[in-house]
Amino acid sequence: MPPTFQEHILQDHQDELLRFIFRKVNCPDTAQDIFQDTYVRYTNYPGKSQIKNHRAFIFRIAANLVADYERKSRVRKRFTGVEELEIDTFPQADNFQPEQLLSVQERLELMARTVEGLPPRCREVFILRRVEGLSHAQIAKCLEISPRMVEKHLHKALVALQNVLDTFD
Repeated sequence: MPPTFQEHILQDHQDELLRFIFRKVNCPDTAQDIFQDTYVRYTNYPGKSQIKNHRAFIFRIAANLVADYERKSRVRKRFTGVEELEIDTFPQADNFQPEQLLSVQERLELMARTVEGLPPRCREVFILRRVEGLSHAQIAKCLEISPRMVEKHLHKALVALQNVLDTFD
């Protein structure tokens, strides 16, 4: 079966388009993924018959997808700087020396005071997530806030706890 007009356009510009995307994202796998998304969006676009410059159109689709990828990457980087605090990382009580036991107890008290000192909504989100184990979506629905606000409150709480722990060490 011969290629459709859309497939022909994309084949003609595939190498150039992949190089364009790769220069922007600097990752061959991501570039290939964005190229595939570009292909899907272009072939599913309902107004293809009205496009005057198909090459410019597919490059615009790719540029928009690259911009979306970069925006998501910036958000991901902002939140990955704060590591989740895991209670399981504390040594087990039967392995403690007396001074270690006192140190861990002081840390836990300091963390509890820090959580108590958080703004009420921030504290509530933190407790629902870390103690109750609710998902971000469940917390958002329960508190009638956006999932983005849930992330912001959790980030604020984790930064406060990390700062306290950093000063303790």
